[in-house]
This record gives sequence, structure tokens and C-alpha cells, in this order.
Amino acid sequence: MSITTRGRELLRQLQETDSDQIIQAVILNLLQNGSDWDCYKINVFRLAQEFKVSKTEALRTFLFATKLGLFDLNWDIYCPSCMGLPEYYSHIMGLKNRAHCGLCTFDWDLDLAEQVEVTFTVNPNVRSIDYVDFKDRNFEGMMEYLDENLGREGRAFTAADCFFPDRIVDIEGEFVEGHYRLWVPEHANFAKDLIVGSKVCPETQIVEVVISKDGEPQLDTLELAMGKIVFRVSGPDYPEFNGFLVYPVGPLTNWVSAAYVACQQDFRDLFEAEFLSPESAFSVKSIALMFTDIKSSTELYEQVGDSKAYSLVQRHFEIMKKIIRDCEGGIVKTIGDAVMAAFPLDQKAIEACHQIQQEFRKQKEELGGLEIKIGLHRGSAIAVSNNKSNDFFGGCVNTAARIQGKADAGQVVISQTMMEDQGVREYIEKTGLQIKEFRAELKGLQDCFLLYSF
Repeated sequence: MSITTRGRELLRQLQETDSDQIIQAVILNLLQNGSDWDCYKINVFRLAQEFKVSKTEALRTFLFATKLGLFDLNWDIYCPSCMGLPEYYSHIMGLKNRAHCGLCTFDWDLDLAEQVEVTFTVNPNVRSIDYVDFKDRNFEGMMEYLDENLGREGRAFTAADCFFPDRIVDIEGEFVEGHYRLWVPEHANFAKDLIVGSKVCPETQIVEVVISKDGEPQLDTLELAMGKIVFRVSGPDYPEFNGFLVYPVGPLTNWVSAAYVACQQDFRDLFEAEFLSPESAFSVKSIALMFTDIKSSTELYEQVGDSKAYSLVQRHFEIMKKIIRDCEGGIVKTIGDAVMAAFPLDQKAIEACHQIQQEFRKQKEELGGLEIKIGLHRGSAIAVSNNKSNDFFGGCVNTAARIQGKADAGQVVISQTMMEDQGVREYIEKTGLQIKEFRAELKGLQDCFLLYSF
């Protein structure tokens, strides 16, 4: 299909931005030469890996392109049972607390990090495409969709097929070392863990699996060797045919989660009207939150006057906003002179804290001696809409704010949770940061917290 005149004009406008030129060329090629499937629910991180560009820059370019009108944002909900895509929304406000998969007859509470992915589909005013959504297909069509989508994204099941009450079915796969989970769609709560060790078995390993009437896999062997494994599956007491799925456990490297996108400063700047429904609240399993505050801001206003102090505070916001954006985070809100920011990655969060303090030391004279205190913590949170903006609430937020209160001027204080992250430890070692460990009580919170400062 050809690009419309409107589409070509929007492509020209995209080329005038400072977005990544490689991704600009990828977008042009997709729209000109890609199939309808190529232009449907595009995974930006997959493209970034394929063309060896920064994930941040790839996402940034697609957000610019979407703002111009080249693409539509999709907030895709993946079923944790069958990994199908039963629901998606064009706006984040459309997301509801619970989702439903018709294939699995399964309902679940949404987690913005684990079940909602952001993809991009070409806008019909740029190029028309013809592709049938998962939920609008019959059973065979849904299976075809799973094969196409999971295969394209490198997320295919290690072993998968249907089993039946009246016969035994062999379902096979090639397994490498790792942790796997096996389950029957609609009964993911009965999933079983399988460990494949480092040894290689030259012969085919056969595992007898009986599916109970409740959909629970019954099997004895939970540790196997690498190589070909055949699951001999039967379900004599199960009422109908269903699927048997085996999938590796671990984070996806090309998963553009809603939580990740909602953190990005570019998303917050470009799509100010995109916020969660005021009636909904969503779990975010893990997020890094940073709180900052200016040391003795009241004295600053008294010393230099309101006008000069206001100018310095705005300059301090600009410095932090740029660094936070470059480190894949975003400012959630400002509270007077203070900043609350969110980051999907711990290493990027501590990098931002370090760079901010370095920049403030570098510009100390220009900033009138202004100094800030920073606190950083990771934990679970509740994502909500607050004053028509995406915000976070919960214990993690309170803890991060209290940790900031333990920092001195020009100092960063981080929690034990942050310190336990491998990426954080690697950053500290690489930069040679001198870390001091101390214990402190945090106002309003029980127990004594182990904290780290630099």
C-alpha cells in the first residue's frame, strides 16, 4: 500500500525534528515497503535491537512521529494465561483495573509493568492496513495470531499444543538451561515450575503429564537436562480440549511496558492529555522513585530576593528535567521547590542522581550557591490520575520522600533495595563513588532503615 500525500508531509516534518535519523529511515522504509503486519502494533524495542540504536532514542522518535500523526499509540493488554491480546486501547484512560480474555474465560487485575505493552500502528490517514485483531478471530485464527505475534517478538512458547480428553498427545520442544513454567490456559494459577540444568541429555526426555479435572498439570519430574523434551500429555478427567504451554521465566528485553512509557519525560511532555482514568488505580510491581529538595530554600529567597530566587529555582528544574529525561525517567510532579521523578531502571535512576549533583556543583556559582538533597528508593506503587496527570501513591512513595529527608546538601541517599540491584552496584564500582552506610529511622515508618549515601 502506498503512503498518502498527508503521510509524506508528516514524514518530512519528522525529519525536521532532532529525533534519531536511523529510526526515521526505519519508519520511512516500514511505511513504504512493509507489509500490513509490519505496520501493525510495532514494537519499538525490537526495532532498536535490530538496528542497534538506543531504545530511548527509538521510543523518543516514535513518540514524536505519533504526536505528528504518523502512528497511533496502542495500550495492549496481554493475557497472562494464553499470552493473547484480548483487549487494547488507543488512550491510557481507556485502561480498566480488570481485564478479560474470551479465549481463556479468564479475568485478572492489571499490572502496568507486566501486562500492558505500548505499541505503534500506522495511522489510517497515512497508510491503510488490513489486519484482524486477536479478539475478532475464531479459535484457529487466534492460534495463528499467537504464532505470528509471539514469533515476531521472539516470545514463542518453548513447547505448546492442544491436548484432548480422549487421547494422549506428545508436545515437544528444544530446551536450554533455565527456569520454565508450564500450565493450561484458563488455569494459570496451577502453573508448575520446571528447571533445566546445565547438563545435556543426548536422548529425548519424556515427561508424563496428566491434566486433572481442575486443569492442574500432574507430573513428577521438575528437573531435567538440556535437549529435546517430549511432554506426553493426557487429560482423561478434563472436560474438553485445551492448550498445554511451556514458557521460559525471566524478563523480556523487548517489552515496552506501559509503566516504562508513562515514566518517560518525552511522553509526559508530548502527551499531556494522556493520563489514567480518575476512577482507576493500577498496580506497578516495581518502580524507582526519586525525591529532591533545595537546601534552605527559604533563606535563598531572603538572600537574593524573590525574582532572582524564582529564576534560580526554574533553572534548577531545567537542569534536572534534562538529566532525568536522558536517564529514561520523567518528572511526576513538582511540589514547591521539590521534585518527584520516576525511573523504570535502577541503574539509570542512580546515574541521574549522580549527574544532577555533579551538574549542580559545576554550576554552583551561576546557581547562586543553590544545593539540593536527593533520596532514592524502589518498590511497588499504585499508579493513579491526579490533577489530570499520571501520579504514584503508596508506601514506596512515602519511603522515598522520607529518605530524601535524611540527605544533606549536595548528597544522595539511597535505600537498601536500590543498593541490592546489580546495575546500581556496577555503576558505583565504575564511577568510584564513595559510599557510606548508616542506619536511620524514617518519620512515620516503623523499624530502622539501612541507607547509603554519596
